[in-house]
Amino acid sequence: MGKNRCAGVPKAIFLFADPPGLPRTHVFQGYVRLQNFFRHDLNAHKRRTGRSEPRCFSDVVIVVIARRLAVKLTCVLPVPDQSGQVMRRIFQRRVALFVAVALVTAGINAGQQPPSKSKRPPDVQNTATIEGVVIYKPDSERPWRYARHYVQDRNRGHLAETVVALVAPDWQEPGPPRRQTTSVIDQENFAFIPETTAIRAGDRVKFKNSDQAVHNVNSFAAGNEFNVNMPAGGEHVETFSGAGGIGDPVIIGCIYHSAMRAWVYVFAHPYYQVTKSDGRFRFKDVPSGKYMLEMIHPAGKLHWKKSLQIKAGEQLTFDVTVSPDNKVKSIRFRRSKGRKKPQHDREKTHD
Repeated sequence: MGKNRCAGVPKAIFLFADPPGLPRTHVFQGYVRLQNFFRHDLNAHKRRTGRSEPRCFSDVVIVVIARRLAVKLTCVLPVPDQSGQVMRRIFQRRVALFVAVALVTAGINAGQQPPSKSKRPPDVQNTATIEGVVIYKPDSERPWRYARHYVQDRNRGHLAETVVALVAPDWQEPGPPRRQTTSVIDQENFAFIPETTAIRAGDRVKFKNSDQAVHNVNSFAAGNEFNVNMPAGGEHVETFSGAGGIGDPVIIGCIYHSAMRAWVYVFAHPYYQVTKSDGRFRFKDVPSGKYMLEMIHPAGKLHWKKSLQIKAGEQLTFDVTVSPDNKVKSIRFRRSKGRKKPQHDREKTHD
């Protein structure tokens, strides 16, 4: 007879289709919807909880309810004129099929209704917003040679390409599954553009070479090691799995041009941002709790941090002001678990 198209549908369903006069194609149209509905129900359960067990055996429940209702209905509905136990069974199973399809249709319509906004998780309802501006305050006695590259407006002092992030002790592993994103770092005029990139663990970075010269991209960070030559016009995509956070970035270099440097910050949470020329950052939907707000400027080796106690419904706004007093010796100040110090620490060659 060939492969059964209904493979996977509970075998109990075909108890309705055994008698002559009720072909399986009649059952298929109704119960393939049952199969798809409960497969969707199970996949949604996996995405929410990360577990593979179904919420309930709804298909079995529908079959049992349909059969029992059919028995009751055959007691009150007129049976076809032909007598005999066989015709009574055929009629009973057809009534059961009708009841089961009606129950499935009701279940599908209920499953397609959009979720109510009032049923959002409490950790999303009780959130806060944090925003501000990173400002560099110069000191004439201690000039900062990188100011001309990252401070466009000297009067306001807005600092570009700083990484601002929230730090909490329980953010050690990546969160629920999500769609993977890809950032782009180009090599143009013998420089990485942009120099500073922040991504989530599991995201990708596409390296491009827009110069006519041969370049190279490499990293010696444990868990994110690669060394790839890139001809003119070449591309390379790398996935970053280890989340080092703000204290343990992945340093990118080029073996042919030692002055080229880039930093990739990998986080296990969504509360991070790289500032643009206006120096602004903003985090929304932050759950209430105790955090450390940190800022790092990897090229200029500037570090700042502040402890915060966030309450639900708050909107915190403040300036992050840094100066030569915030200069640090190393931008690697917090080793993530499972990541050892690389053998070639090329951070020392870039001042």
